[in-house]
Amino acid sequence: PPKGEGNPAALDIAPCGTPSAVRNFRVLSRSSEHVRIGWDPPTSTGECPILGYVIFAGATEDSVVEVGRTPSALDTSFMYSGVTPDIEYVF
Repeated sequence: PPKGEGNPAALDIAPCGTPSAVRNFRVLSRSSEHVRIGWDPPTSTGECPILGYVIFAGATEDSVVEVGRTPSALDTSFMYSGVTPDIEYVF
């Protein structure tokens, strides 16, 4: 066949499942200005690679919004800045 052409190929594509929750979620450090959280990767990836983590936080479960993302799955901690002292946060 000419260059760049070839026989067609068929691929079986399966959607990813839902990964399990992260494990050992914990506060690594905190101050009046930030909270650093950490976690261990989930035991199940849902049959697809984990590329990074999306972090959600808020003062109540109803106010939780995305506050950041990790650059890769190797990053298992996140610094949440701009916290208000004496406010409890949900992650």
